[in-house]
Amino acid sequence: MKALRRGALVASVIASLLAGCASTDSRLLPPPSEQMRSHMMSVTVVAANSDPEMIFHGPAKGALEGAWRGARFGFVVPLVATSATPYGAALGVALAPIGALLGASIGAGAAESSAKVQERESVIRQTLLESQGRERARECVEAAVREQASHVSLAPSSAERPDTILEITVERLGLSGDTWFINPDVQFVMSQRARIVRASDGAELHAQAITWRGQFRPLEQWAAEDGAPVKEAVRRACRDIAEALIDELFLVYQPTGKR
Repeated sequence: MKALRRGALVASVIASLLAGCASTDSRLLPPPSEQMRSHMMSVTVVAANSDPEMIFHGPAKGALEGAWRGARFGFVVPLVATSATPYGAALGVALAPIGALLGASIGAGAAESSAKVQERESVIRQTLLESQGRERARECVEAAVREQASHVSLAPSSAERPDTILEITVERLGLSGDTWFINPDVQFVMSQRARIVRASDGAELHAQAITWRGQFRPLEQWAAEDGAPVKEAVRRACRDIAEALIDELFLVYQPTGKR
């Protein structure tokens, strides 16, 4: 029965990940022009030789950190709530230390044990390490090129003389929540950067950053079944980011005869 409940929990979390989305950050350069796209005769996708930053911004680890977060929140709330008038601002300053004391007491009692949070974090970090983010990202982009941009000649990474190199960098991935709260829900986050480089001289022609964010869920759900929901989030983020990149980089240009 316990195994069934855990399985149901994981299934519900994985289903909720389908609502995740890819958001395009500010462009580093203008979108590739149609002329630029037309000169991308063959494209090789490569993974940048750098390890992504692994992020983990989640619940407070133990009573001490819980007290600190609670005190910080309790101190700020009166200041914000009473700031509309000069008298209110003065009252807020007077109440802030009291709010900090109350917040510290509440935070210390509400925080989970450091050992429990670290155990869940360890499961999630190990899952991320095993996800092979760099190579997975490259493979996702190659698959997206084949499916969405058949007019692009995709050269293998071993090709000696590609016209264009599409370099994919997984900059960061992990779980992130609002650390102003003691036990915040967290969401899966993955950020990638893509560079179009002219192979002949190494000149950067275009750069694009995309970040994918999933739904917020309690940390315990992410760590269930040895991190199964995290594995699903990695797969979904990898696919969605790749599709967004290919849509951004290649789909405006249509070869002669397909216009």
